Amino acid sequence: LGKVSKQLLSGQRLFNATLECPSKWETFYLLACHLTIAEGGGISTTVDWADGNFELFPLADAPWQRAGYPVATVDGGLQQQQADAQLLLSGAEFSLAGWLQSFELFASKAGSITLIIFRPNCSSGSIYCTRQDACNPSATCSMTIDLNSTYVSKRQNATQTYSAAAIYPNVTVSSGYNRFVPSQHGLNEFEVLPGDRVGFQTTDSDL
Repeated sequence: LGKVSKQLLSGQRLFNATLECPSKWETFYLLACHLTIAEGGGISTTVDWADGNFELFPLADAPWQRAGYPVATVDGGLQQQQADAQLLLSGAEFSLAGWLQSFELFASKAGSITLIIFRPNCSSGSIYCTRQDACNPSATCSMTIDLNSTYVSKRQNATQTYSAAAIYPNVTVSSGYNRFVPSQHGLNEFEVLPGDRVGFQTTDSDL
């Protein structure tokens, strides 16, 4: 039997990193350790076999998806939105399940905003299907998505209703580009699901 000592060293900040290795293994069997991360890139690993041999290999970056289009560096967003109303951005839709990392937004001036993740209201036994833009039994919901592209529903279902699944109130923004990272403010992780959409609420219609 052999013993395993695990240690994770990072040159850059990682989010939600978990390293799992067996404490003991039989030397003539394959040894496997599993590292999972929610955010981070350019990671490499060094294995010290404690016999004078070292092994170095890179780790794959965590896949990620943007809901909606990249935020511009100039104001190209909504104009004269209604103050103090919850607004859902129909084009900012998640098509895959995963952990929410951050919000990006452009503000025309400094102020405060409430950021929201809306979730489709589906009856028991059904799930939201991105391709159909509707709630269907899970057995009839299937699609293939290119992870390197952003999928935006081509159809907008006017009868689909949504509820707020996550709310981040009183987020202070400055004029111009802003990026809000919930984990950097001590907030819990939130798992987005296919069909979830980004929205917001503000008391300032000119923000």
